[in-house]
Amino acid sequence: MIKALEFERAQVDLAATLRQLRIAANLTGEELGRRVNISQSKLSKIERCRVVPSIDDVRVVASALGASGSILEHLMQLAQSLQENAVSSVAAAFRCARQDRYLMLEGEASVYRSAETYVPGLLQTPEYTRHVLTAFEFAAVQIVELEDIVVARQRRQAILVDLRRSFRFLISERAVAMPVVPADTMAAQLDRILNVAHQDNVEIAVLPLGVVSPIAYFFGGSFVILDSDLVIEETLCADLEIRQPESVATYEDHFNASMSIAITGNEALNILRNYRDDRSIDLRWHRPAEKVPQ
Repeated sequence: MIKALEFERAQVDLAATLRQLRIAANLTGEELGRRVNISQSKLSKIERCRVVPSIDDVRVVASALGASGSILEHLMQLAQSLQENAVSSVAAAFRCARQDRYLMLEGEASVYRSAETYVPGLLQTPEYTRHVLTAFEFAAVQIVELEDIVVARQRRQAILVDLRRSFRFLISERAVAMPVVPADTMAAQLDRILNVAHQDNVEIAVLPLGVVSPIAYFFGGSFVILDSDLVIEETLCADLEIRQPESVATYEDHFNASMSIAITGNEALNILRNYRDDRSIDLRWHRPAEKVPQ
């Protein structure tokens, strides 16, 4: 498994080399697309690192552009490496550089769907972020840039006010029933979520305690789906970017299945209000077990 920085360098190298070859051949993207039977849009995304091309695509494009010898061999090695490796970076979720990358990726998406173990980053208060990042010191993460990350995460949240975009947040009830932050911090965090929930472009759903969702069973972690093009999955020590259409579709299916058993609308917001207003139920269910959907 190659690290995220290495993956990104390889993708940039591949994209830049193909672009230079196309310019040297005096071809537009549209002209090249006709030659290789690949759409101009896809070629543009490859050159802008929006799409990881298949090995066959790289071979066909490179050959059409006259690449040979060491250049062709280099391109094929890059393509092979990119296809075989998911983007991974130790403690990537907690690095300021990753926050900047999230800002870029989120800015290109119109539909944002989130299923996360903790409160989603786009909804976090600064104090909640500080506590969550500090809690991960057991994972050998040295958070020397803590305040920079807090500021970067807050900067990302500006996208929420763009009513041209839609946001669906699936929040585990466990995240608020058994929080990793003090009660007053959690209460302020829940206030933040409830305020954002009033926006027309935001939907908040709560996955109840006691319900085993496809997300928990198959993935066990947190992930975000941007449009239908990209999944970002956070694990304890890796940050995966998944672009293969069939893989993205699998995440969409399991997200939708979990949404179908989640609590939504005013009922979901009432659950969050109950936790905000009565912190004596920190470690207890807020309603009888028989009311939990099966």
